[in-house]
Amino acid sequence: MLGILEKVGGFFVPAGAKSTIHEILGTLGMSFAVMTFGIAALLNEFKSVRQLLEKSKLPPPL
Repeated sequence: MLGILEKVGGFFVPAGAKSTIHEILGTLGMSFAVMTFGIAALLNEFKSVRQLLEKSKLPPPL
């Protein structure tokens, strides 16, 4: 949800920008949205790996 809000803000800030700093802030908002989506994907992958390890009969790693 945070990534979606950052992406929406990143779209609308440069559209109404009155100075260069507002355009830069909008670009940063879009960049943070991409990073937030990436972190969410990594956390989801870690969760699925953990679930697979819990289901397996292998001994835990040293």
